[in-house]
Amino acid sequence: MTSVVVREVIATLPIKGDLHAKENGIHLRLVKGQDVVELKEKDLSLKRPLDREEGASKFEAVLECSMDDPRSDFKMLNISVLVLVKDVNDNAPVFDQEKYEVEIPEELPIGTMIFASFEASDADQSGPNSLVHYSIVNEGPHGDLLKIPDPEKPIVVKRLDYEAPLHSFDVEIEAADQGEPQLRTRVPLHVTIKDIDDLPPRFDSLYHYSKMISNGQLVIIPPIHAEDGDAINAPIVYQLGGELASHFSIDRDGSVRIRSNPPPPLATLFIHAYQEDNQERNATAFLHIDLLPTLQFEHDRYSAQIQSDIAPSTLISQVRAFARNENSMVKYSIEDADALVSVDEKFGKILYKGASEGKPRPAGTLSYTILANDGKQASTLFYRLLPLILNQSVARTRLSLQFSPESPCQGGIKFEQDAYEMQLGSNNFIGEISLAARSQPAAMKLLNLNNYFSLDNAGRLTLAPSGLPPCDYCELIVSATDKEGRVALTKVIVHNLSPAMSTTGMLSILLLVVVILLLILLTLFASSARRHFILTTSRRATKDEDAVSYLYGVRRMTSSMEREKSATVPPCTIVEDGEGGMCYR
Repeated sequence: MTSVVVREVIATLPIKGDLHAKENGIHLRLVKGQDVVELKEKDLSLKRPLDREEGASKFEAVLECSMDDPRSDFKMLNISVLVLVKDVNDNAPVFDQEKYEVEIPEELPIGTMIFASFEASDADQSGPNSLVHYSIVNEGPHGDLLKIPDPEKPIVVKRLDYEAPLHSFDVEIEAADQGEPQLRTRVPLHVTIKDIDDLPPRFDSLYHYSKMISNGQLVIIPPIHAEDGDAINAPIVYQLGGELASHFSIDRDGSVRIRSNPPPPLATLFIHAYQEDNQERNATAFLHIDLLPTLQFEHDRYSAQIQSDIAPSTLISQVRAFARNENSMVKYSIEDADALVSVDEKFGKILYKGASEGKPRPAGTLSYTILANDGKQASTLFYRLLPLILNQSVARTRLSLQFSPESPCQGGIKFEQDAYEMQLGSNNFIGEISLAARSQPAAMKLLNLNNYFSLDNAGRLTLAPSGLPPCDYCELIVSATDKEGRVALTKVIVHNLSPAMSTTGMLSILLLVVVILLLILLTLFASSARRHFILTTSRRATKDEDAVSYLYGVRRMTSSMEREKSATVPPCTIVEDGEGGMCYR
């Protein structure tokens, strides 16, 4: 459309002459184009708007000009006026759709073209007014994710990650012409991001632990569970790896079963999780297995033979348990609430409580369960769950009490000694245990530490093939049972002169060596300081006569004291003991 409004003058005719003169005047009349323009005086003005886009790019107006001058050769003249309609930017670009939608996969490389099915047209004539450029409106939180480098279509300029999470977003496409003034049009573009299989499985926890077996399965904390890292939720399968993985198997639900009996007490396994449909997508976690007892009694079983008329509060025996963690405080208890004995919580001493009033004296053999834990308080009802709930170790041992109506001095069976002391030698034979002369024949049995020692019916105690025991001195319990079922017990202490040195022992020796070295260094330093002091004093004395006299007097006093001391101290007496001498003053 032209920029001239209706009734506005579009041209003034360059014609000489006066239209209003009474003589020799001129007259103008519009003979063509009356539907478009009108003539007033010498001015042409529009009667209606002209739209170039409708084909009105130009038109012609013809004016008739006549003169009243009789002397003129031209009484009448036609003047043609050609009017060109210039295009103006009066049309904004128009898209072929009111809105657009597109679905693209995640993780497309930056610079990838994602959408080309849109177009905007401009009704203005060819030229800047109809030349359309596209852009993404950089407004809102996602306006910087896409870009349209003119004259291309939208491309990705940032990473699009479905798990960001970014499942979809909306932007606006803008079409702008190049006319003056510039006209713009916007339409919405909805982008949906499609999840692809680009992430491996994800474990709930990378580290798992097991210290217990239940129904042939490891009790694992936390339970093993992995899921697909993408929203595809592909099925996950597990596989165990590691040097000892063949002793275990893992189910689809993450349960680990025991394949060998017994299983390895210590193991570290790799847990591999795979997508069932794509094993290239995998993840790894760790399973640490520690089935070693963290708390263990010195003996698997304790026995004692006592008289039925034993007095209450009598010490019967003492149990001991050892924890792997040296900082643990072991506490003892008895599982049977109605037991005839009690156990000291701290030292493990077994004391006889006695039968309740009105009940008969005990007879025969009674057995009780003694418990040891690392000091945390809990009911015995939950001892099976304590290692997992409280991270506490619980150990058990059995205490057997045989009540005898007769005194051991009144016949029956008795060992030759109440206690034996032996020492490991160069061969497997350790020593011999025998019954008293008046005792009836009886079968002997070693009640504890059977992995390291063995005892035959003749009472010969030997070292088992498994090797040296780990104890400095080993306390063995030996029983003898005759044909009438009477039992006698004795204790055997075996000294082990070459046990495996513990870490604490090595640290103690190292600390002792360090202390000795420090003492030597201090002695050398003191001796050097003394020599330096004497030398310095002597040098000063040569310059000062009074100092010389003083030093002489000190020396005389020192010599006198040394003579008196040598007169009162007897010489050293050397006593030969086969290993060296000792000096006594």
